Amino acid sequence: MVRILPRRGSSGKANDLVRKKNGYSRLTWPDLLLENHARGPVAARVEVNFAAQESIMKRTSILLGATAVLVAAACTEQNQPKPQPVPAKPAVPVAQTPDAGPTTDARPGDARLGMMERYAIWKAKKEADEKLAAQLAAEEKARLIKFDKAKLRTHQALFAFEKKIRAALDEAAVKFNGKLDGEDQVKKLALSQRKSIEAQAKILRAMDPKGGNSNIATDHDVSLNLLANDYPEAILAFFQGETKPLADVRAEMDKREKKIAAWLEEVSASGKK
Repeated sequence: MVRILPRRGSSGKANDLVRKKNGYSRLTWPDLLLENHARGPVAARVEVNFAAQESIMKRTSILLGATAVLVAAACTEQNQPKPQPVPAKPAVPVAQTPDAGPTTDARPGDARLGMMERYAIWKAKKEADEKLAAQLAAEEKARLIKFDKAKLRTHQALFAFEKKIRAALDEAAVKFNGKLDGEDQVKKLALSQRKSIEAQAKILRAMDPKGGNSNIATDHDVSLNLLANDYPEAILAFFQGETKPLADVRAEMDKREKKIAAWLEEVSASGKK
């Protein structure tokens, strides 16, 4: 504690501010101002320094308290247990057995079977599927033969007509090649054949209106369209030196004629045993 002694020559009013019963006591801040004013600049600096130190101590105490609170909070967060990550479930390996057929054929009850047993099951299923497919194909073929056998004469007439029209076009390709009016002669021939080709196309549609009942109806249809359009145009291109279009049309016609001839022979031979 700093005792403030009255300065000589100070006013009695200032001395009354600091005088107590039998001595001097610590003055308040307003008292210091009055006393310092009476005592001079040296005493004022002493009292001001004391007040500044007291203010610094208060702020230091506040900072220490706040620091203690922050440290306690940090310790609390560190002490809390961290959540443990959930381990991922391991993937179940799929056992692959070589030479045992597709895995889709396996059954839950076959898990305890050996490789040979599983292969036998797969092979039996495969053979059963092949047998069923062959049976369905045989039934479909029998259905087609039955239909075309009932229409045999119509098929034969259509086939003869197609071969006749093609022969006339092939003859024109040779006869009028290199002639001045060769192209005109081929166009004239194609135009004269168009009406008869359209008439045969009507007969074909009347034979199988819904389609899908004859094995060679599509081949007849393709042949008639080639003879009416592609074949004459290919011959005209041949006269201009382009050989590929005519070769392609003839190859397609050969394929259709071969299939029609083989099928009609099989249909004719069916039921004679």
